[in-house]
Amino acid sequence: MVMPATGIAHGMATGERIRAALADEIVPPLPAPVTASFGVAELSQGEDGAALVARADQALYRAKQAGRNRVVAAPDG
Repeated sequence: MVMPATGIAHGMATGERIRAALADEIVPPLPAPVTASFGVAELSQGEDGAALVARADQALYRAKQAGRNRVVAAPDG
């Protein structure tokens, strides 16, 4: 998800709201709530889109390695 003009704190909060909402609902035909992990990154000055996406992807993998169902921020680029 791309959120223009959004800082890292707001991106993290949005990811957490989505993660929590999914964990609280059963989405038919699934028998149990869905979990989700998110990697969040904020565009750094001089950074291109590919580097931003790569940092967000690395944060997503860190979230999964840390146990899944969580939101993890990427370090500054």
